[in-house]
Amino acid sequence: MQRTISVDPPSIVVAPGCIPVDPAALPEEDSSQLENNGELDLKEKENDRIPMAELEYPEGGLPAYLTVAGSAICLVTMFAMSNTWGALQAELKNNQLKGYSQSAISWIGSAGIALIYAGGLPAGRMFDAGFMRYEIITGALVYLLGVYTLSVSKQFYSIFISYAILTGPPEGNNLTQVGGALLFTPSVSAVGTYFKRRRGSMVAIVVASSALGSVAFPIMLNQLFAKIGFGKTIRALAYLQTGCFVLVNLLIRPRKLPPKVQPPLRATLMKFTRQPLTWVLSIGTALIIMGIWIPLFYIQVYLQAHNAPPVLLKYCIAITNGAAVVGRLSSGPIADRIGTLNAAVPYSFVTGVLCFALIGAKSFGASVTWLVLYGIANGLFVTILTPILMTLAEDVSEIGMRVGYGLFLVAIATLIGSPIAGALLSAAGGSYAAPFSFAGAACIAGSGLLAIARFSQARSRGTQKV
Repeated sequence: MQRTISVDPPSIVVAPGCIPVDPAALPEEDSSQLENNGELDLKEKENDRIPMAELEYPEGGLPAYLTVAGSAICLVTMFAMSNTWGALQAELKNNQLKGYSQSAISWIGSAGIALIYAGGLPAGRMFDAGFMRYEIITGALVYLLGVYTLSVSKQFYSIFISYAILTGPPEGNNLTQVGGALLFTPSVSAVGTYFKRRRGSMVAIVVASSALGSVAFPIMLNQLFAKIGFGKTIRALAYLQTGCFVLVNLLIRPRKLPPKVQPPLRATLMKFTRQPLTWVLSIGTALIIMGIWIPLFYIQVYLQAHNAPPVLLKYCIAITNGAAVVGRLSSGPIADRIGTLNAAVPYSFVTGVLCFALIGAKSFGASVTWLVLYGIANGLFVTILTPILMTLAEDVSEIGMRVGYGLFLVAIATLIGSPIAGALLSAAGGSYAAPFSFAGAACIAGSGLLAIARFSQARSRGTQKV
């Protein structure tokens, strides 16, 4: 950007951060040169900085790989609550919240996920301003407070506070979701500051690792609930998470980027808001994420309603999350090869089709097949969620805010998605065709919006790899 400083006699163009010089204080020839060539010089300097956008990404090195490892452990630990919500919802429905409807209980899970995403906007701003280390430490402390208080929660309001606000979807305390918001955006965005060409692959490693935890934690909870009770089980999980967060803070290395004055928050938000493609991309992504979570929230109670064998009820969440590892590991490299948006459109469309397919998956074999296929499909898309939002960033310093802006809209959709599905379930007299059709329609509609964004980006960039 350029700004004009009015002086007397003439006006001169001054680069940001430079001290304006009165032409009267200069030799006549220097003043004339400044007046005539100042604007040209500034444009040349700006052009000189453009190639630096490519040079700012080291694409490797010890700090970069330590950050990838730390971010992976962070997501494994943080999403332990949300990825086990299916098991937790079934436990709560059968015990502490036995008198509540599925729609009411689903507000706990959806609000918890939504707060993780909604916190991305302020967390992204803090990340861009260089406060990543403080975000990680504060987020871990708040998250753990939520999990520990969750273990002693008995009533709906205390469970909502512990899980939805502080931690995640079990029975709990709202602090964990606030903590999760401070952890999610900076941990994923940190990887993006080290990689550009291989960003999809690196983010895939991080997100795939969270799926590994999603296999272990549901099995752990389902086994321990019956043996030692809810409170002791959640505290055992909290002890494990405490050690993991210590390791996260030791491994993640915030990258020292060239100093840059951050534009006012309002100006940045107005810039994003005035870009139609931002809305198309963000709303499309939000619809898809809203649809993806609904089957994951209801799958265990759905199978229980159709008299699935106990072994399938106990391991259904783990099967889905285990299959997601395959999708998450392959998603990033595919996106790097063919383009992030090129991959996102079919990923989301197939996920929507599988939401509809769940309506007919009532036998044991059909249920297991669906669990595996859906795990792979949602793993493919979830892995490139943040790279999709990063595609609009014009500069490395915009990554945090771009991700945060998009995740804020995702949060709104996630908040209302599962309760709407629960209301549809009640209105349909207990038929799961209504909520699963809603989920499938949301994914397919979102896929259509991403297709529009894909063609727009391809046309503006002059390449089909977008």
